[in-house]
Amino acid sequence: MSGQIIYLDSSAIVKRYINEPGPEYIIDKADFISETLRMHKLNVLILVHLRADILKQAWKIVERHHVYQADALQIASAKIVNTSILHGIALEEGLNSKLI
Repeated sequence: MSGQIIYLDSSAIVKRYINEPGPEYIIDKADFISETLRMHKLNVLILVHLRADILKQAWKIVERHHVYQADALQIASAKIVNTSILHGIALEEGLNSKLI
């Protein structure tokens, strides 16, 4: 990537492709995959492959914090990218982030 890591909430991306009440953002599965791969090839998106260790970490987050599985997966996935960069971005965005 070109020096910048952006963590995208997958639920925000999915809303573009799922029919929900409100604005129409329906694109077929092939378009979704094509767009995702294009962004990855342009180095503007990091694809984090789902692995057993991420699933284990996500489950621990679910048990500890009683959050939805999808939210826990996002947190566990975000932990494998450069967290100091994510922390800085969170602070710039006004979030109460702590780097541990």
